[in-house]
Amino acid sequence: MPVRYQHTQKGGFWFYVSIIVFSLIYLWLLVSAGNRQVLDAEKIALVMLPILGGFLILMMSGLTVTIDDLSIQIRFGPGVFWKTYSLTKIADCQQVRNGWWWGYGIRWYIEGWLYNIAGMDAVEITFNNGKKIRIGTDEPEKLALAIKEAIK
Repeated sequence: MPVRYQHTQKGGFWFYVSIIVFSLIYLWLLVSAGNRQVLDAEKIALVMLPILGGFLILMMSGLTVTIDDLSIQIRFGPGVFWKTYSLTKIADCQQVRNGWWWGYGIRWYIEGWLYNIAGMDAVEITFNNGKKIRIGTDEPEKLALAIKEAIK
């Protein structure tokens, strides 16, 4: 199946800030644990925290949007979290701007699902049944144009 559009948006400023903050918190936990008797639960946490944190950081490292002849696929990081939407079910799309308070990741907003990795620009897709999703992107014009061309 030929790809009509594919773009990966990398995690932005807050992605890198989260790496730094996560690392500092982990270092603080290690130093404080070294200065006293460590409980078994704390040992487990000290092992699990970098594994879980590293997994979450990897998942939020990028958002890839791919459009082929049949569908739009949204993929976080290396592709553990992904969602596919059929082009035949899309009625329209438009460029929009998210509020900063809507945050990042996969979340519910007032009208539907939001997939966002960085920034406030997005493309809102309206389906034939009236439901909506928003896909965050650093190139909203290109993504909206690619979707409109694909659903013709």
